[in-house]
Amino acid sequence: MEFLNTVKDGLLWLWGIEPVREIIEAFFRIMLAALLSGIIGYEREHSHRPAGFRTHILVAIGSTLVMLTAVHMREASPNVTLDVSRMSAAVITGIGFLGAGTILREGFSVKGLTTAASLWAVACIGTAVGGGYTTGAVVATVVIYFTLNSLKHFVINGSVGKTIYVEVESIENELPAITSLIKDKFNAPIHSAEIVYTTSADKKYKHNKNNSVIKILAFPKNDKVLSKIISSLKELDGVEDVYVD
Repeated sequence: MEFLNTVKDGLLWLWGIEPVREIIEAFFRIMLAALLSGIIGYEREHSHRPAGFRTHILVAIGSTLVMLTAVHMREASPNVTLDVSRMSAAVITGIGFLGAGTILREGFSVKGLTTAASLWAVACIGTAVGGGYTTGAVVATVVIYFTLNSLKHFVINGSVGKTIYVEVESIENELPAITSLIKDKFNAPIHSAEIVYTTSADKKYKHNKNNSVIKILAFPKNDKVLSKIISSLKELDGVEDVYVD
């Protein structure tokens, strides 16, 4: 018991030394920001997104450091009025260029919006940790991770999306019929449709180098409906083959 009291007194003495206290606080907040953002980054890395584990950690650490710097400047100059919120606002605004780099346009679809949003979110987490609001940062991390990892399976009508590759002779003639069949006849919402492998002779997706392949992300109600969609697509004139990923 006496030993524990001695250790406690020693820790309190160290905590009373301002430089040591600053180092401990900075270390704790930066490591916490790295941990929380790493959770989000791991999910993005696991989903093979353009910005993954390390990128999210770096964004959060940077934004945390900015807030720590703002707080330090305010405490170091008590006679000078400093608006800490201006630096956090600059971080949130400045993260936009990094998020824009993760957004890609492929055919008719745009990808990377969720990853861009997650980068913006971890920047917010970093500013919260740097500003001392660790409770909000932890809660936000849990909610963000749940949103990214769990809700992606319930984007439309609670059904799981299926990627359908349709090899066609003519995109102009077949695309309207294909999308109409999937949406209207089988009531399966289409999330995106894009043209892929229009010039290369990729044996995985097409047999004829002159054909094109339409990649469709659809949400059939169940596997039985999916099988009917595939069968009906194969019966369309101009459709050479259908693959499901």
